[in-house]
Amino acid sequence: MNEAVYFLQAENGLIKIGKSTGEGVERRIRAIITMSAVPVHCVGWTTKYTEAELHKRFKEFRMRGEWFFPHISLIQFIQTELELRQPESIDEPEEITPDQIEPLTIARDKFVGDYLHKLMKACGGNVLKASKVSGRYRADLYELLRRHNIKARDYKDKSYNPDS
Repeated sequence: MNEAVYFLQAENGLIKIGKSTGEGVERRIRAIITMSAVPVHCVGWTTKYTEAELHKRFKEFRMRGEWFFPHISLIQFIQTELELRQPESIDEPEEITPDQIEPLTIARDKFVGDYLHKLMKACGGNVLKASKVSGRYRADLYELLRRHNIKARDYKDKSYNPDS
């Protein structure tokens, strides 16, 4: 087996693009999940691309090391371009019943609200930067922030005071 590139997603949304050489991709993923300080789940892996290619392709979304901001282009790449192989022994889905599922509109609103909070925190309340990272027009982003009652000023650096 050549280099396998895996995708792990942390509870905070960040996505790790890492590699495992040889036959040990499942063992490598299990080790990272086990030693991680925050909950992490395996999205899957592929041998179609190298880690270096993907790090270069998504370099503008790199947060630190092998961890990337979950920008829509990265998420779409993972969902559409890769034929990911999901290990059955990792992240087995919990059994759920229909009454445990909330309506899509509520789930979507929660997701968008959480995403906007993370986006504004990562961008320090800078809406222009947030619009570039999210791939949304600034006016659309302002409307989403308004709808979710999120104020960009709440995420700006409090230590800066232009009046002092």
